[in-house]
Amino acid sequence: VFPLFSVWDNEQQLAQLNDMVHYVSKHRKNEQPIDIIAMGITPDAESKEGVDWVEQRAELGETWWLECLTPDRAGIDDYGDEWPVDALRERVLQGPPQLRKLHEVG
Repeated sequence: VFPLFSVWDNEQQLAQLNDMVHYVSKHRKNEQPIDIIAMGITPDAESKEGVDWVEQRAELGETWWLECLTPDRAGIDDYGDEWPVDALRERVLQGPPQLRKLHEVG
């Protein structure tokens, strides 16, 4: 499942995600696990802000994180302008935010 939110506010997104997870769970006939994809922008792989953002969604059931790599991360509003490829590459090389709970278990 790949939810697309109608709001930008974090708390409102979490509420919509929670509603979606309950709806899908209620109406699924198959008992197999389901993947739920989250998409967003985190500042880097290690900041508390980025880790919190991803962990909040994981706690509601999301299993994949998809980092948005668009030029607006670097303050470029016109997609026709030159993209900051080096900055985007740097973010990719950092990897996704690492969930603290995963590290506590291992």
